[in-house]
Amino acid sequence: MPRPTILFTVLAATGLACASAGNKVAAREACVIPARDSGFVGLRPVYMDCGVDRPARFMSTDVHPDFRPEMRATACYFADLEFVVDSLGRPEVATARVVRSNYEPFGTAVLQTLQAWKYEPAMRDGKTVRQIVATHQTAASMIVVTKSPGPPPAGPPSQRAPTC
Repeated sequence: MPRPTILFTVLAATGLACASAGNKVAAREACVIPARDSGFVGLRPVYMDCGVDRPARFMSTDVHPDFRPEMRATACYFADLEFVVDSLGRPEVATARVVRSNYEPFGTAVLQTLQAWKYEPAMRDGKTVRQIVATHQTAASMIVVTKSPGPPPAGPPSQRAPTC
């Protein structure tokens, strides 16, 4: 009689695996693009990170924002961006927008670097797909004051730059 027990265990485990896979598919299908993001859709399908099997992953950029901060002793700047990464891993610059920023010139500077960013594209059902990506970018600035007159410091200050 050990065989029926083993068979029942195998069938039960298979049933659980299928049920959990069904839940994942149902959750993925329930992932709906909010109305505020309907401009991303265009004529081609686009998904949110919850609607793909593997979300787009940031790989690299060789460009940094051309940003000149205000003259404050210490400041942290941030910008939250949303845009579509295409099926080849390139940001679609025309879809990009600054959702929130504490300093508009920083958000604008980050947007201007977007075309140089590289992603590993999102995957859905074994194919690369377009995905809406949200990212949070930060920059910290610090002004160093030295005694005058005298030469500028020989190296960076011993104090670490602030983190945002």
